[in-house]
Amino acid sequence: MPQSGASACRRYGIRPCDETGLFSPALQARIRAHFYYVDHCPLSGRRVYADNAGRALALKALIQRNAEVASLPDALDAGTPTAHALRSVMASGPEDAGVLWGVPFNDLGGTFMAPDTATGLRRILHNAAPSLSAGGNVVICPCGDATLRQTAIQWTRETHRTWQTPPLERPGGNIGVEAYARAVTPDTRVALLTHVSGVSGMHQDIEAMARAIRRIAPDCLIVVDGTHRAAHAALDVTTASVDAYLVALDRVFCRFYTGLVWVAPWLLDATASATSLNEAWGRQTPKAWLGPSEWMKYLDWLGGYFSGDVARRARVVAACDAIQAHERCLMTRLLEGPDAASADIAASPPLTGLRHLPGVEIIGAPHTAMVSFRLRGLSAEDVTARLLARGIHARHLGWEDAGDVLQALGWEGAVRLSWAHYNTGQEVDACLQALELLLDRPSKGKG
Repeated sequence: MPQSGASACRRYGIRPCDETGLFSPALQARIRAHFYYVDHCPLSGRRVYADNAGRALALKALIQRNAEVASLPDALDAGTPTAHALRSVMASGPEDAGVLWGVPFNDLGGTFMAPDTATGLRRILHNAAPSLSAGGNVVICPCGDATLRQTAIQWTRETHRTWQTPPLERPGGNIGVEAYARAVTPDTRVALLTHVSGVSGMHQDIEAMARAIRRIAPDCLIVVDGTHRAAHAALDVTTASVDAYLVALDRVFCRFYTGLVWVAPWLLDATASATSLNEAWGRQTPKAWLGPSEWMKYLDWLGGYFSGDVARRARVVAACDAIQAHERCLMTRLLEGPDAASADIAASPPLTGLRHLPGVEIIGAPHTAMVSFRLRGLSAEDVTARLLARGIHARHLGWEDAGDVLQALGWEGAVRLSWAHYNTGQEVDACLQALELLLDRPSKGKG
């Protein structure tokens, strides 16, 4: 945890983290109070939510503010106090998003909302097209979102370009900088990168990738899907030397089916001749902008437990650093098993970590708050269903959403467990206990 937390937490009267590195029970309770349905499904009852990479739980403040704004009757162009309040929401949204991107507001470039990230990617490609040379090829990261990949492929066909995906590395199912660079040629017009794989949770070094791409194709448009990064770490789009960055807001505890888009200043300038920015980037609405605003307010609040800095960005970064530390502890607990002294579910011998369970194969390492695996002798769909029956909400990954990775590994499917910072050590232990029961064996520890 950040060293500044010790002094900051005394202002609030609680310790921010415990001896294991997880959030302290007191702070964890306050965090969980900000989200809906942290410990139960409104339809099926109590459960452990371990599908945050599929869709994160919603911030209560955002849902409540959405309802308030949706109920307001005035049009944006009216001269009423209500219309002024709605315009203020629209004005503050991009500035709040700038705190997320790590970009000073005056140097923001362009920040826009889209119905989803696929629509956001299509708008980026459409608006950048006049600045790109004709022909050439598009290189698409094979471990990224399937919908974005299909959107990019469709665009290449419409613009009479070719596309290719670099081969994934085995056994990790990831792609390194050198492997990606080998797919790039001087004629590469667009490169689609994935910051964190939504299958394995493995992190991509997008800064190094961008440098390698620029050495071969200096004018290449580099677009990054940061959906599975944004909920777990601070972003800094300026140091990455990329042209556009996409985040699906439902993965960062916001509205469903909304994409947040950042584009570099040159790309914003390329659309200056459009009749309006709405024409180029889509109509912007107050409700959509509530997402990044409420998310930044929440991180600002959380960061106050770990930093006494007056700068908002510093508090947000402190919150993100604390989230990363907490989630790393959750992942270590899941993979290696909890220590006997800190396990919250009575088990003798201690619970066995996922990595040490017999018959378990894990995709890649290290992992950003998620891991995908298979269990010898059982289909991934069967494992997911059995876990659900024991109160663990995991995700079955099939070929429709993880086909490139699964094909490279020769797998038919995988089970994904994905955590967020509101998850607890007790929930990880419950997951491990459910896996022990699924294997119909008592825990034998790591030995």
